[in-house]
Amino acid sequence: MAKSGKKKWKPPSNCKELIKQCQIYISEERGDVAYRWAIRLARDGEVLDAVLLLLTSWNASYYTRGKGRFFYSKELTTRVRNLLDNTKGQLRKLGHKNLEELTSKDFERIESIFQQCSNEKAVKSTGASKLLHVLEPQLFVMWDTDIRNNYHRYFHKQNRKKSKHKCGNPKCYSMFLKQMQECALKLIKEKPKKKICKECSSHPFTIDLPKALDQYNYAKAKSARKSKKQL
Repeated sequence: MAKSGKKKWKPPSNCKELIKQCQIYISEERGDVAYRWAIRLARDGEVLDAVLLLLTSWNASYYTRGKGRFFYSKELTTRVRNLLDNTKGQLRKLGHKNLEELTSKDFERIESIFQQCSNEKAVKSTGASKLLHVLEPQLFVMWDTDIRNNYHRYFHKQNRKKSKHKCGNPKCYSMFLKQMQECALKLIKEKPKKKICKECSSHPFTIDLPKALDQYNYAKAKSARKSKKQL
């Protein structure tokens, strides 16, 4: 029997696999409505409210039972507003690129941005990916603890040491994002991106490819947890 903690899943190898897991996600995750509202708010220019909505709904346990419970509404709002102001310039330098368009220089910049966001105790590593995704949903892929741990295992220990890659740190996120980029490039060679996104979405709201990859990862993580419980 395989020991717990072993590698659980890989990125989708084809569009069929991605779409299948996205449809499972759509059928099971009713709470995704908060995400749709957050993206709509951001598109309408209400960025602060959009970020706060997603953080407090999708990271609810952190703000109610975890260390984040000490950040009450007013303080949380102030901290997030300051973070948005402090990272605005660096994000602008990314030029609103799509995930598949990122260059090595962009990944370096992303590590710096992620460092700022994850260092904020009211946001941390998981919240940083969600905050950045709300700001640039066509670029950043979200993660949580299970997803982060899963993909962290793909890097050989020696390579992780050389690159200062510790689970959840900025290098870890940039390497995770690089994996997602490689996957995205393969997928859009198989099928047009617009068609992939449409088939991975819940009508009439159409998601971007980074959200489709997140849905795949979330569905696989949930399946892995169920399998572990049955052992």
